[in-house]
Amino acid sequence: MNELDKEQTEVNRDTGIKLAVDNACEKECGWLDEAIKYIAKYPFDTFMTEELRIWSHTNGLPYPPNSRAWGGVVKVAKEKGMIKHIGYNNVRNPKAHGTPASVWEKIGK
Repeated sequence: MNELDKEQTEVNRDTGIKLAVDNACEKECGWLDEAIKYIAKYPFDTFMTEELRIWSHTNGLPYPPNSRAWGGVVKVAKEKGMIKHIGYNNVRNPKAHGTPASVWEKIGK
């Protein structure tokens, strides 16, 4: 395996997302569908996943067993045409050391 294999990287990412989402849905039936609804409810047009996640949990969405499930939420929302990627910004979570992450914009308002 090539250390810089983009295709394998994407397969690994998607496999991890699916496992996290499946686990969340196993523990909390309908969690993914409910999380998707929170994107539509989110009061701002642009967001980073960490902002959406915090707002959603503050407003009643149960926590998934693993926060990686949020990758599945934005992936599905993008596939459904609810959001689009518009750039990157540094996360504010101190544990993430300011790493760059996607900025999303709601579409089809």
